[in-house]
Amino acid sequence: MPNEKKTKRIDGYRHEKPRESLYLWALSQGSLMPNPLPLMNKASWFILKHHKDEKRDDGTHYSSHPSDTCRIGLNFGLTDDAALAAFLLHDAVESGKTTIEEIRQEYGDEVAELVDNLTKRDGETNEEYYVRIAINVKSIIGKGCDRLSNLGTMIGVFSIPRIKRYSEESKKYVLPMLEEARHRFLEYSNILVALRDEIERVLKIVDAYVDSQEEKETYKELLIKNNIELPKEITRIDPATRTTEKEEIPDQENKPRSIDDDAKKRRTTHFTSLVPEQQQASEFKLLADEVEHVEK
Repeated sequence: MPNEKKTKRIDGYRHEKPRESLYLWALSQGSLMPNPLPLMNKASWFILKHHKDEKRDDGTHYSSHPSDTCRIGLNFGLTDDAALAAFLLHDAVESGKTTIEEIRQEYGDEVAELVDNLTKRDGETNEEYYVRIAINVKSIIGKGCDRLSNLGTMIGVFSIPRIKRYSEESKKYVLPMLEEARHRFLEYSNILVALRDEIERVLKIVDAYVDSQEEKETYKELLIKNNIELPKEITRIDPATRTTEKEEIPDQENKPRSIDDDAKKRRTTHFTSLVPEQQQASEFKLLADEVEHVEK
């Protein structure tokens, strides 16, 4: 009977908890690591309880972000129980779910201090905020993990101005802070360098997305200004709706030919006829000659 109750509890837990939190729960129990992480375990339950019905802007369960922040720290080699618990609780005070004193009573002084460092206060400037974070290397790592998590989920969710603000703040404060910290805290240099490099990589993707969206908007504005109809959005064709029968396509002489015949003609067409005339003297011409030689 006791085993049956335990099985029911675990099964219900699996269905209730988001995947990230379940992974962290397994880690905290020592299932995937040599030593259990009791503070991280306790914090993972806290964020589920206090954010039970909340969703993020992208529609995911709220706990996915603090869980992701914690998991990033784990992935980069951090195994400090207090730090990982603080990463899970880093938004708890700012969102009004608890206070620093309550965290101190439940998790101890170190977790409370880290959460306090990561919590931005009313009226505080970015300069003041990042100066406070830079005092403690675990706070620096926590902010790096938090920023990496947010950067990875912004595209297609946040507005372009908001994404640009995040990108500019990351380049002005987060990356320099990580770079400076790796020289001051040598025992954490591997984690700090890995975070810096990964944030830089994601920022390149984010910035490319912003540039493409802004270019698209500029193009639309130009078309509207010149009273040109906007092109229709290209939509994917559902594979289930495609027909397997040969479609008859009339040519210029109104002679029917099948798709298979058309494809065959494309395969036998001389390569140079597919290359724009102005490019035939370039490297494409060389490639065309090579293909022709191989075919002969």
